[in-house]
Amino acid sequence: MVSTPCNYVQFVFTPPIVIFLVFLLQLMPIKGEEIKKAEFNFVAAGDWGCGHEAIHTFSMMKSMEPELYLGLGDYSYQNSIDCWVDIVKSAGNAFKISLGNHDTEGKLLRAYMDEFKLDKQYYSFNYRNAHFVALSTELNKDEVKQQLQFVRNDLLRAKANQNID
Repeated sequence: MVSTPCNYVQFVFTPPIVIFLVFLLQLMPIKGEEIKKAEFNFVAAGDWGCGHEAIHTFSMMKSMEPELYLGLGDYSYQNSIDCWVDIVKSAGNAFKISLGNHDTEGKLLRAYMDEFKLDKQYYSFNYRNAHFVALSTELNKDEVKQQLQFVRNDLLRAKANQNID
């Protein structure tokens, strides 16, 4: 595995406290290959709510022209996911989520999982030569054990994947 320096980080705070992180990663190949830069950027935000603040949050995210959007949980704070999904839907498949404690109540959990085509509250994905893992804090004891085993196996696979730095 290669350590990848972070070239750029920007923090933007808007009420309620929402943090955007924009990373331009400088990724370098290993095993003596010619050094080439492969850059990509992504944004991440959590604790959204619905309304003008969420609209402003997503607008600022879009203005950074990310290739990937990461949702950090606690999205709509309502009985439905519709208002939040309407705000972020223009990101399409470039939007990946992790679920917060307010996203797993009642019918919300199933709605988020269906909308983002998840079969579990935890998952992983690769983007270019980076590996991402989304975990859940809202699992019962048996599910926590399954999630831990998933993480162990997943990180071993990612480590062995020559396409992942």
